This record gives sequence, C-alpha cells and structure tokens, in this order.
Amino acid sequence: SADTGADPLTCRHMRNWMECVRARKNPNAPVEAGYGHAVALIMSNASARMGMRATFDRAYRQVICGGKAFRGF
Repeated sequence: SADTGADPLTCRHMRNWMECVRARKNPNAPVEAGYGHAVALIMSNASARMGMRATFDRAYRQVICGGKAFRGF
C-alpha cells in the first residue's frame, strides 16, 4: 500500500468508502453527516475571517455572515 501521509482514521474512512462503492453498500456515515460537518466548518471559517457571527440559511443553503452570503474568497 502507498504511503499517502494520511492518519489512520482517514485511511479507515477512505477504505470504508471504497469498499462501499465496490459492494454497493452504505458507508459507516451517511452523506448528510458529511454535509453537516462541511457546513459547520464553512461557518466557523466565515466567522473567523469576517470577525462576526455566521448563520446558515437552509432555504438557500448558504452561510450568511455580515448580511451577505459567504463566498470564501
């Protein structure tokens, strides 16, 4: 196996994902869990960069910071 420099948990996560793709099974965590984690990470990034509170607009699926959609750049 190649040394990817990834930690053991990341390797197990990727192995689970690939096994599920091959076997057409559900992974250990549903895609919604990953989506929720990504939203939380983007919100914390927006808050740190902008220096203010960030919220999530579920209807438009956007992180709002300072009254505007956070674009990340």
